[in-house]
Amino acid sequence: MTKAEFTAFIKSEKQQGGVRFAVALNTTGEGFMYWTKGNGVRVSQKLCGVKGKLPTVTTKKLIRQYRSWLKQT
Repeated sequence: MTKAEFTAFIKSEKQQGGVRFAVALNTTGEGFMYWTKGNGVRVSQKLCGVKGKLPTVTTKKLIRQYRSWLKQT
C-alpha cells in the first residue's frame, strides 16, 4: 500500500464516521490497523505480514512507516 492509498483510505473512513485510528502488531506477527466507528464498533484491517510467531524485520519496518503516515493525516 502506497502513502497515497493509505491516506485516501484513512480519509474515506473518517468521512464514514471512523475515529481513533491505530496501527499495531498482533500476537501472530501480522500488522493491523484498528479504528473505531462513530457508533463504538471496532474495526480492523490487515495491512501486512505473514502469520507466524514473530514479526519479520520487513513487517516491523512497514508498521513504523504506517504509523508515521497515520500521524501525518
